[in-house]
Amino acid sequence: MSSQESDIVSASTISTTATTGGCHLLKIAGYSQSKQLRNGAKLRSCEFEAAGCSWCIVYYPRPLKNTEYVALALKLTTERVSQPINATVRLTLVPHHGKPAPATPHYLSHRSSFDHTGDFWFYPLITREELESSEYLVDDCFSVRCDIHVISTSAVADEVVQAHDLERMGLACACTDELCTRRHASSWALEKEKPYASASTTSVQRRSATSVQGRIKSIWFRLFGQSDHPCLLFL
Repeated sequence: MSSQESDIVSASTISTTATTGGCHLLKIAGYSQSKQLRNGAKLRSCEFEAAGCSWCIVYYPRPLKNTEYVALALKLTTERVSQPINATVRLTLVPHHGKPAPATPHYLSHRSSFDHTGDFWFYPLITREELESSEYLVDDCFSVRCDIHVISTSAVADEVVQAHDLERMGLACACTDELCTRRHASSWALEKEKPYASASTTSVQRRSATSVQGRIKSIWFRLFGQSDHPCLLFL
């Protein structure tokens, strides 16, 4: 390996962003009749598009678990899923048009991961007792707004940079004096020699480098009378 190749480093960036989300409004009509269905019975909404994927909402008037609740499930119906879909899901009970909004809004927010087509997450939304005594249930109907935001990640390779590009590595030196420049140049030279040195010569170089560092540090003390010079952080 040449010395030029040994100085090459690589860099990359991982980005996490929330895509433009989408929402769907689901209306449940005939609530009292849906309660007559057997435990575990489910009613499925039409499919809809949100955040670049296809979904549907499943309504459980009497779920097998959390039996005192009215529950919903969000199901992924996209045909092909190349990687897990991470989404933030928010379900909100919607006030009826022309009616005053309840004093306390009722919603449920959850971060969910959908690994393949058909995956779904179950959300106990509100107890039947709470719903039936609330202003959300009017004329035997209630509505739920479902907001979905998919979180996407990507990894991108940055341009290849030289190892001595300290600014890119967060190790930039703010000094402008000649002694500082020579100090860093000597350090890079020592680092380049280390991988090729034998055990005996390495120990000699280590002692030599320690001696050089000590002399440089003492020079700074004599010239500036202080030990907080930025370059001394590297000694």
